[in-house]
Amino acid sequence: MEFGHACVKLMDEKSTGLDSSATFDIMTMQRNIAKEQMKTVVVSLLQPSPEVFALFDDVMILNEGCLMYHGPRKDVRGFFERLGLKCPPHRDFADFLMDLGTPKQSQYEVSVGVVSRTAREFTQAFERSDVFARTLEKIKILRPLLDPLSLSRNSVNHSGLTPRCS
Repeated sequence: MEFGHACVKLMDEKSTGLDSSATFDIMTMQRNIAKEQMKTVVVSLLQPSPEVFALFDDVMILNEGCLMYHGPRKDVRGFFERLGLKCPPHRDFADFLMDLGTPKQSQYEVSVGVVSRTAREFTQAFERSDVFARTLEKIKILRPLLDPLSLSRNSVNHSGLTPRCS
């Protein structure tokens, strides 16, 4: 059940206990609502089906408190391939992403000499990426529009909300 007109909706493991068809229907509905009402929907899912994964505009990958990637879904495959990691044809791409930053990732290395990366090393690579640079540019453009909101007595101090690895 939903009340009010919040601009952001957070959904944690909404698919738990549901089959893939029901999950797809729920995520399709959430995507349609987000588009029609210009809302942001943030969803955490474990093992989404390829059809559900394809519904998302952006992907955020967190591991051990580290932001390993946050950007367009269409760019995530290329980002990790440039780091020397490739999802094999028989592997579900969302499952591949879940294995990154863990001991399982060595099976995806495409060239000899690629050192397994920790979650922190992925974060450092992400912060040097074009995807990250484009995000910073968007923030720079939008910042003047958002600053007047920070003067509101109901505003939230956003410093420290972005996960950083130690």
